[in-house]
Amino acid sequence: MARPTGYLMLPVMVVALMQALQGAPLFPELYAAAGAVLVVASSWTHFQLGRTVVEIRIRGHQIAMRSALDVVHERPITWHPLLRAKQQRDGLHIYAGDHTFRIHRVDWPAYSRIQNALQPDDAPEQARSCPY
Repeated sequence: MARPTGYLMLPVMVVALMQALQGAPLFPELYAAAGAVLVVASSWTHFQLGRTVVEIRIRGHQIAMRSALDVVHERPITWHPLLRAKQQRDGLHIYAGDHTFRIHRVDWPAYSRIQNALQPDDAPEQARSCPY
């Protein structure tokens, strides 16, 4: 939450500095803007935690990818059919059910284990048949 708060507080602080240098009152607006910044930053952080994949489970031709919020709130595991895993320059694109996930190499210390388990291909879309 520190990064979005910092990005959003920068313009608030610049405006506060300009008002202070002009001798204008700044406290009512500064408090309202700081409160709005905290609401937006916490909403953005919650959104990012809901879409950041932190757990991958593979079972045959099925895959479960859980977000940080799914893990923290102990939500049940949802399995999706693993349609395809494609090797890209920066990592893997995983096509599971009606979802597409990107797994970046730098974000996963066990990237090679994930890659071996998924067996990504580089074939064109029409060349690979779905196991379902």
